[in-house]
Amino acid sequence: MTVADDEPQLKSQRKPDLETTVVAAADVRFGDGAFPVLAGPAAVESEEQIMATASAVSEAGGLVLRSATFLPDDVAAGFSPLAEDGLWLLEHASRATGLATSTFVFEPDEVAKAVEHVDLLEIGPSRMLEDELLVAAGESGLPVIVHRGAEATVDEWLVAADHVLSGGTRVILCERGSEGFDPRTSGTVDISAVAVVQQMSQLPVVVNPAPTTGSLDLIGPLALAARVAGADGLMVAVHPDPPSAGFRTGGHLDFDAFASLMDGLGIPSLRDEIDRIDRELLKLIARRLRSSIEIGQLKASRGLAMESPNREAELIAEAREDAQTIGLDPDYIEDVMKVVLEYSKAAQERVARRRKSDDGRRIGAPKFEVRGECRSSKCWSDFGFRISDCEDPVSVVRGPWSVVRGPWSILPPCIPNPVPMGVPAAGGGCLIPITRRITTPSGGSRRGTIVGCSRRSVSRGSRRG
Repeated sequence: MTVADDEPQLKSQRKPDLETTVVAAADVRFGDGAFPVLAGPAAVESEEQIMATASAVSEAGGLVLRSATFLPDDVAAGFSPLAEDGLWLLEHASRATGLATSTFVFEPDEVAKAVEHVDLLEIGPSRMLEDELLVAAGESGLPVIVHRGAEATVDEWLVAADHVLSGGTRVILCERGSEGFDPRTSGTVDISAVAVVQQMSQLPVVVNPAPTTGSLDLIGPLALAARVAGADGLMVAVHPDPPSAGFRTGGHLDFDAFASLMDGLGIPSLRDEIDRIDRELLKLIARRLRSSIEIGQLKASRGLAMESPNREAELIAEAREDAQTIGLDPDYIEDVMKVVLEYSKAAQERVARRRKSDDGRRIGAPKFEVRGECRSSKCWSDFGFRISDCEDPVSVVRGPWSVVRGPWSILPPCIPNPVPMGVPAAGGGCLIPITRRITTPSGGSRRGTIVGCSRRSVSRGSRRG
């Protein structure tokens, strides 16, 4: 793969006034200013190994568990990869810890197998020039990390990324070093390449310093340098027992060293800041919900529909526009807004239902009507109470009403201690007027009469106070 002078403009080439593309993998975002860490063993060796590593990565603040499951003979160096069994173990670790997952693919047919289990695909430096694999990964629908080959130029690296982009997926670039000449290092991590690529392309760039340092002690300083240079994330090899690693022995940090590295990067303090922001978000969501409920109460009192599709569409459109302005993924923000709006709408509907069940108790005007049919001692639940002349008319609301002073007189339970003004005839039906001072919507009060019915008759009545 070569780059000609007349090479057409690449999909990965930065456009004027275009911010770095934000690439989402599960709940992890690359390119939004965060610094996610991808960590894990060079290869999945056993359930015990990958589960222990996943727990350590999660506890230290890592966001992605990465490990190879497929390895060709020219890379495996005698190690027998677990292949699809390794994919299942990665998925199991992800479910247990909540981490996103990533694995290498070396052949096009491995792509279809991996997409069922992981959140990210990686194309290693040895396969950066294989067009068929690049296109297959690009058509997978998953974000793809394209590692820079040890002898590849920045231009060749970007052309490889463009092949993946042509399949319609998203790309993250990984700088992992190039061949060097100093015997004290096995290669050179080109930190300057981070800045160069970010000027040339809108794609996010992460750095993997481990393969090229020649000494694990250099990983920390190089990781810090990558962050200062503006990298969008970091890759680190982590193993529960590095000396016994079945693949790339000596190239891993142990759990303590990884935790120290994360401390040095300030990841724990950043997590504390995230926790603080999350608490503030919860308070804002609660405040919004309270306001939404108040609106629902007003709508219910005025007989207005709870749903406002046009209003919801406007809110989502505004949120998408704001997200675009501040560099967030509009689709992600739309999903968030839909959840918030659905919950708010459900809360308003609960208010409306409660309002209907309470309307018989909230007598807001001097004219009212009790109507219904008495069939048994449970007939009180068959009554509806309608307020016909109040300031905010409401529709008929079904009971149940509480029984007051015997089985014949019925009264909404919010009017306590009624004074019965009539006595039912033995074995027959009668009207029982019950007088009570009634609070009006304006805050004043006046006396009114509620008419009840006997168990064996139907009675209707109304009275203007």
